[in-house]
Parts: sequence; C-alpha cells; structure tokens
Amino acid sequence: MASVKTLLSRLAVLRERISISPVLLTVLSIAFVFSVDNSTFWNISRDVFSGHLLSLAGFMGAVFCLTLAAFSLFAYPWTVKPFLVSMLILAAMTSYYVDTLGIIVDRDMIQNVMVTTVAESRHLITPSYITHIIVFGVLPALIVMWVPIRPQTRIRAAVTPIVTFVVSLALSAGLLMSDLKSYASILRERKDFMSSYQPGAPLVGAIRYAKMMSRSANLVLTSTG
Repeated sequence: MASVKTLLSRLAVLRERISISPVLLTVLSIAFVFSVDNSTFWNISRDVFSGHLLSLAGFMGAVFCLTLAAFSLFAYPWTVKPFLVSMLILAAMTSYYVDTLGIIVDRDMIQNVMVTTVAESRHLITPSYITHIIVFGVLPALIVMWVPIRPQTRIRAAVTPIVTFVVSLALSAGLLMSDLKSYASILRERKDFMSSYQPGAPLVGAIRYAKMMSRSANLVLTSTG
C-alpha cells in the first residue's frame, strides 16, 4: 500500500514538471500511430519502394506532414486531447482488422459496418482484439490525457496550429513534387497502399460515406405511372 502511494506521489510530481504544447503532443501521437498501427502499410511500402530508400523516405515524410497538417486543425488546447484520444483508439481498432484479416476500411466497409447487427459482428470481438485495443489504443490515450498542456497566450494558441498547417502542407507538397511521377505511378497501380494507412484510410472512408448518405437523403422521389 505504501509503495502504491509513493508511486502515485512521484507521478504527481512528475506531472507537475512535465508540460507539452498541443502541436508537439500531436506530433508525438502521429509518430506513435505511424510506427505502431501501420504494419501492413509499412510492409507494402517496403515492397513498393524496394531498393529506393530515398524515395521511400520522401514519401513517408510527405504522408507524415500531410497527416500533421490535417491533425493540426485540432491542435488547440481545448480540442487536442479529445481529438487525439479518438484518433488513437480509431487507429488501434482499424489496424487490428487490417493487419490480421487484410481488409480495407473504406466507404463500402463502413457502410457494411453501419448495417451490421450486434449479433452478426459479435464473433469479431475476440480476446486478442480487446487486448490490441487496450495496449495500442486505451493506454496511449490515457497517457495523452495525463500529460498536461503547456500554458500559452491566446494569440499563440490560436496562431500556432494555423502556422503548423501551412508549413506541414508545404513540406508535404515539396516532398511529393521531388519525385511526383514515380509517386503518382505507384498510387495508381497499388490501390491497396494508401488504403492500408491508419487512421487516414478510415477517416477518408467515413467522409465519403457521410457524403454518400447526404446525397441519398436529399433525393427527391417522384411517382411514376
């Protein structure tokens, strides 16, 4: 009991000494997801860029910067933690099925999930799946919630995510333009490549699904005959 109290007190002291900016917390979270929740993505990339390490590094840098540009839109002190927690858990959930079953979490897969009943999907909730979610989703999310955000002025808190977005987007575009012909050819020929990227693929699929549902909801039905 005493050792537990000692540990908790030390953690409290450590938390008081540690503080991190929203953008840096976002960068670290992306790095974690990029390296841990993308086994299939990395396996495909090694096959696609076999023998071309510079092209591989350039493309991975572009993907990382593009992800940072998107995530930086939520890198405000009051939104960064809820957003990153949801992304960590989402990446853990989807990466398990991508890596173990080889599925692609796109618009059609999301549509299938939305119409699937609990009884039909019960067999997909396995002990290994729950363990994966806890280790790669819940625990990192708890760390994100535990780390205190460094105090910032209102102007800096408002401007920094915008600057990060612009710089990251420019870096991503520059890296892609360095070998655009090769990258475009790879993306055309290997549709499964970016479809395996977490959490980018499920986010894009969710947006496409929402657009599809929005269009179908606005259809005007007319009688015939």
